[in-house]
Amino acid sequence: MPCPQKRVKMPLKKTSIMNKVFKDSFDLVLEMGEELNHHFWEVKEDLLKGKETTHAYIDEAIEKKMMMALKKIKPNSSFLAEESFKRSNEEMNQGWKEEGPFWIIDPLDGSNNFYRGIDLFAISLAYAERGEVLFSFVHRPITQESYLAIKGEGAFYLRGKKLNKWEKINSKEKKKGEMLLSFSIHLPLEELEVKWSSLIKVFRQVKSVRRFGCTSLEICLSSFSSMDLHYQVGSFPWDIAAGLLFCREAGGEVYTLKGEFADYFDQEFFISRRALSKELRSALAALS
Repeated sequence: MPCPQKRVKMPLKKTSIMNKVFKDSFDLVLEMGEELNHHFWEVKEDLLKGKETTHAYIDEAIEKKMMMALKKIKPNSSFLAEESFKRSNEEMNQGWKEEGPFWIIDPLDGSNNFYRGIDLFAISLAYAERGEVLFSFVHRPITQESYLAIKGEGAFYLRGKKLNKWEKINSKEKKKGEMLLSFSIHLPLEELEVKWSSLIKVFRQVKSVRRFGCTSLEICLSSFSSMDLHYQVGSFPWDIAAGLLFCREAGGEVYTLKGEFADYFDQEFFISRRALSKELRSALAALS
């Protein structure tokens, strides 16, 4: 069972300017989630009827709406957004460290699921200044579940829309039993073939393996009560920024395969909320 969760009020001070930025941006995420839900059920209906969907570019439309709204919430904002990304990796890294306010957006994480009528998708939004993510949201519209994090204040789970009904998360539970692993791998087939034999050795060290097709949700679930370990290969900051802040604030650990502290630009890392066996750590290290 997960640790007992204490209901708390929004941790940001009511007098803080950031309090309004936080609340307004969360309201925006909920609004965009309702729009995604509407389109999802229409996509589902098209699929059931064998029709070609007319909603093929909804992720781009949602991203544009979010960027316009966030500029009003926080003027002079810069963006790192999946659908409109045009920078080189070097420019992206530099801008991340120097610019602020800075929003990292994935308007539809799990788009392949969405367009195939699979209800595992999310909106991911993180706010950063000078290379530090200060708060973030991962919102699953279908279930109205939100995973929220505020740097230095904690990670919170919310179902519904009332900000005074949060449940604070602490993933450092003492749990016995075998581990459940999720993974997200974005590699060319040739590179995946090289890793596959080592990956099988990791699979042998856990009870079962899951692949959800929605990276931000996988990271949050690995930091909460559902999963124990997550392995990530090939990602961009918009895939992981919001989830990683949630993980760290929940007490989870994020490391590269060499055992070093992972950041938002690392292409390969694992997340754990439990102590790993020597055998499992060795199997993970062999993946590098």
